Amino acid sequence: MPKSIQFVVSTERTDDFIERLRQRREVIGLSLHRDASVKPPGDVVVIQCANDDTGRLIHFATESGAVRGGSFGTSTLESLAASQPQENLDRETNEAIWEEMDTLIRNEANLTPNYLAFMGLSGAVAAVGLWSNLLHVVIAGMVLAPGFFPLVRSMLGVIAGPRGLVSRGLLATLAGYGLLGLAAALTAWLLVWLDPAATTNLETRPWVRYWSSISASGLLLSALAAMAGGLVVTTLRRDLEAGVMIALALVPSMGIAGMALALGDLSLAGSAFLRWVVDVAEVLIFSGIVLLVKQLLFHRRKTLVATSAAAPETSRRAMDVFP
Repeated sequence: MPKSIQFVVSTERTDDFIERLRQRREVIGLSLHRDASVKPPGDVVVIQCANDDTGRLIHFATESGAVRGGSFGTSTLESLAASQPQENLDRETNEAIWEEMDTLIRNEANLTPNYLAFMGLSGAVAAVGLWSNLLHVVIAGMVLAPGFFPLVRSMLGVIAGPRGLVSRGLLATLAGYGLLGLAAALTAWLLVWLDPAATTNLETRPWVRYWSSISASGLLLSALAAMAGGLVVTTLRRDLEAGVMIALALVPSMGIAGMALALGDLSLAGSAFLRWVVDVAEVLIFSGIVLLVKQLLFHRRKTLVATSAAAPETSRRAMDVFP
């Protein structure tokens, strides 16, 4: 969808910046609001453009030195009609810029109480499904977990930077899945107390055996899901993440590991944990390949983001970039 980009420009450079923007074919609409910005002080320039031109215009503006403090923001337009034919609008794709991907991932994967709560509840729900051999309940637990984005965040840091994303992504992954396993373990103890007649031998349950073993078909499925997840991030299709988490074995394998530890089955716990490690490796490798291809074919630059805050519900993305 078309985008609107807002820059704060140093007053003494505004006229030259506007004139240079007039000459760029990517600019469909151009507005100037003099002295409209209080922090940082300066003129506000608003550009309307096709989605695919967003990155080029941001790069041009920041490299020009006119943008004060490196501040800019983007928002998605529901519609944009040009007075003359615009091929770049007709042919635009849904490729997101690095800064928008970073905002989406941060909203989903920051190590917050809400993130941890979702991961813990995911483990508990999945444990009930595994214990009762109810596939739809296990799937519900998979969908609840925002467990894909922290891993992709690490690969975004590797491919586009900044490098701090790597450690933050890995920390959120370890904390989130550690809590998921703990919740599954506690749920297993509760289920033993509530349902004493049920066998505590988890390996009698077919879905436990499936998600605690490694097979060629399982490896292929995880690789395909990881690549699909990379596309989810690069196109900002947050609504499709559920399908990725259902295809991956991240939630059930860690849930089984926690349950098996709680019930004293160390062999099963080790097998399930190994399956989880393999899935993590596949997500890192194959989502990273998708990001690398996008870097080589479309972006060809590092991310400009240092810190940001965003409200996806309003499609608003505000970013502070390195000056």
